Amino acid sequence: MRVDRVLTDRQQVGDLLVTLALGDQIDHLLKLRGIIGQALEKARQEKLIGNSLEARVTLKCDRRLIGAISKEELEEFFILSDLIIEDATESSATVEKTPFAKCARCWRHRESVGQSSAHPDLCDRCESVVVATQMEGQAPAST
Repeated sequence: MRVDRVLTDRQQVGDLLVTLALGDQIDHLLKLRGIIGQALEKARQEKLIGNSLEARVTLKCDRRLIGAISKEELEEFFILSDLIIEDATESSATVEKTPFAKCARCWRHRESVGQSSAHPDLCDRCESVVVATQMEGQAPAST
């Protein structure tokens, strides 16, 4: 057997293992999204929130199954403004109304909204984008 064939086989096996692991993680995230969705719908029916961006969700789950995904990425995936993750053996979610103000640009309720004197209606993330865009518009023309 040629060495390059062995390396290719090992690479394919490695790629397959990564694909299977990612598939399992995606399945778990989709299950968690379903659990969160049920909790959000109950909160909507109880008039606690109007939409998911008004919610502070406490998600109890096995953190190992989430992997290295950041809190911010999970908030994007679950379409939430405020996510608290607690380690637990059984997955569940509870919802309360977030105490944070709504960003006028992204509509997410963030702790940083109202903290900037230049852009008090924006969160820190949106403010940095707006400032960068303004700076690009003020850049001197190249000759």
